[in-house]
Amino acid sequence: MFYVLGWSLLRYLRAASCTITFAQLCSTGSVVAMACLTTLIFGPLGIDNFTHGEKIAGSAAFRMVAEWIPPYRVVDFPPAWPFWTILGTSVACLGLPR
Repeated sequence: MFYVLGWSLLRYLRAASCTITFAQLCSTGSVVAMACLTTLIFGPLGIDNFTHGEKIAGSAAFRMVAEWIPPYRVVDFPPAWPFWTILGTSVACLGLPR
């Protein structure tokens, strides 16, 4: 759905030669749909591959993963400060002049 919205927006904002054609959109959408269907049928987790975020949000054990906790909350194990330090430094470097 987001892909089609993005395609529509690009079609509207850019010249036609810069965007993909309707046939390319349909073929890409078909491939994505087949990949999702194949994952549902043959994947070891089935529909759980697509609902993993809900399971994590509902599980107290998964919610204690340090990288998913905001930096203002203190977590005993494992420490997340290296992750947040690297992320903050990386974001700050985006603002440096070239």
